[in-house]
Amino acid sequence: MRTRERNYLLINKLTPTELKVKELLVNGFEYNEIAKELIISPTTVKTHVNHLFVKLDVSNRASLIVNHYKNILSEKPRIFLKEYLTDIEKDVLQRFSIGLNLYQISDCVKLSPLEVRDILQSFFNKLEI
Repeated sequence: MRTRERNYLLINKLTPTELKVKELLVNGFEYNEIAKELIISPTTVKTHVNHLFVKLDVSNRASLIVNHYKNILSEKPRIFLKEYLTDIEKDVLQRFSIGLNLYQISDCVKLSPLEVRDILQSFFNKLEI
């Protein structure tokens, strides 16, 4: 089974609370903030996060976030990349989509990791996600 199909099947097995926790994690919420938002304890948040790690086959928060955006990127039409992105944005996204981290991408494209992060955030904002 291909990774994309496996991730699709696993995401469909996430509970509603796990989906909400994932959404909040991806949007930069800390565990305590997630606990307040969902009116649960920080320990319960950690339990949900651990379930997400297992179900999505990731080992940390950064990997979970990267996995989230890679899935979105793989589902969007490639024509979007050709028509609306600058060459540097295309280069950053190409490298991101093959699994390079911010530091590896920044070395390749001669930008700081923060600039790479900003390019990725801008791209995903353009997709309205």
